[in-house]
Amino acid sequence: MGLCAAIGLMGITATTAFAAEEGHEHKAGEKEKIPDTVEGIFKEIHEHHMELKEIVEKKQLAKVHETAFEIRDLAKALVPKAPADKKTQVEGTVKNISKLADDLDASGDANDQAKTEANLKKLDGVLKVLHTQFGMKMEGGEHAMQYTCPMHKDVVQDSPGNCPKCGMKLVAKQEAHKD
Repeated sequence: MGLCAAIGLMGITATTAFAAEEGHEHKAGEKEKIPDTVEGIFKEIHEHHMELKEIVEKKQLAKVHETAFEIRDLAKALVPKAPADKKTQVEGTVKNISKLADDLDASGDANDQAKTEANLKKLDGVLKVLHTQFGMKMEGGEHAMQYTCPMHKDVVQDSPGNCPKCGMKLVAKQEAHKD
């Protein structure tokens, strides 16, 4: 018991020291209020997304993690509000957003401007997918891209990746209908 407690305490101390060494802590309890409606959540996501773009543009990379995690938390709040037929897709998209928030945090902490810009560009695309999954247009009326397998035209996804049937890289597909 004593040895296990000591090892656990050592891990907690090392984690805390590492976070302090990096110049910031990621506190789980510091969340802003999440709106009740899908529209309200998307409005907040858009505002934080614009803020994140400005932070990256101004090269204030130490601030990236906070805004990226706010977007992640807002996106997670959309999962229970997703249409039943899109819930699995929304969960996958939110998982991608969570990973990108972690990637943005890491590249921001490393003060890597180029990698942070690349991660932000990926986030831009995934947020477009999220909008489409809820049947919403992005600001400016644009829709998200869809991706298909060159060999299996029946495989259509809302985000880039590989074909589940053959493993080939999915390619961007032009939207079949325009509003």
